[in-house]
Amino acid sequence: MKLLILFLSIFLTSCSIKPTAKISYEAPPRVVSDSATQPEMISSVKIQPNEQEAQEEQEEQFELEFKNNSFSEYIETNPDFVGFVKIEDTSIDYPVVKGDDNDYYLKRDFGRKKDYYGSIFMDYRNFGQGFDFNTIIYGHNMKDNKMFGVLRNYMDVDFISSNPVITFQDLYQTRQYQIFSTYFADSDGKLITTSFKEGEYEAYLDMIQSNSIYDLDVDVDPESKILTLVTCSYDIDNGRYFIHAVEI
Repeated sequence: MKLLILFLSIFLTSCSIKPTAKISYEAPPRVVSDSATQPEMISSVKIQPNEQEAQEEQEEQFELEFKNNSFSEYIETNPDFVGFVKIEDTSIDYPVVKGDDNDYYLKRDFGRKKDYYGSIFMDYRNFGQGFDFNTIIYGHNMKDNKMFGVLRNYMDVDFISSNPVITFQDLYQTRQYQIFSTYFADSDGKLITTSFKEGEYEAYLDMIQSNSIYDLDVDVDPESKILTLVTCSYDIDNGRYFIHAVEI
C-alpha cells in the first residue's frame, strides 16, 4: 500500500514540471528597398527578341519596304524587272529587265509579249544592285530614236558635252554615271566582259579608254564601277556602239 502511494506521488509531481526557459523564434527584420539607394537591376536589362521573332520582324520589314517601293507594280508585272535607265533631255527613260540569257528580250516587250522593239535589258551575267564592276545594258538602235537609238548621237562630242550623265535606278538605290568613252566596234566578246580575274579589269579599262574616239578627261581607276550601254551600229558589219560611263 505504501508502495502504491509513493508511485502516485512521483507521477503527479512529474506532470506539474514547467520548463525553466522559453524557446522563441524571432524573424529577421524585413528589408524595405529604397529606390534612391538600390540599383535598378531589371530596368537596365534589355530583353532581346528570340530568333523566330527577329525573323518575323525582318519579313514584315521586307514586306513593308516592298509595298512602299515605287517599283512594286513593275515587279508584279514582270519579276525580271531590275531598274530604270534614264538620260536627261533624251528619249532614254526605260524600265530594264534581266532574263536567263541575252536573247529572250531582243524581241519581247516588258510584258513578255513579242515585239519588234524588244526591251532594254541587262546582261544576264550581271548580278545587279551595284555589285558588278561592269554592268552592261542592251537595247535596239531604232531609227525613230526609241529604245537605244539615241546612242548613235554620242559619236558627236557636242552631244556628249550636253548629255554626259546616265542615271540608273535599281530597286533600292539611284546611281549616276559620267560618260568617259564612246566608240563603235565589231561585236567583240572582250568588250562585253562582266567578270574579271586579278589584273584583267585594269587592262579592260585601259582598252576601252583607248578605243574612245574622244579624250573625255574623266578619271577612272581599278576601284571604279562602270556602266556600259550597247546598241547596234551600221557603220561596220555586225557593229556595235559602246557607251562607257563611270559611277560618280
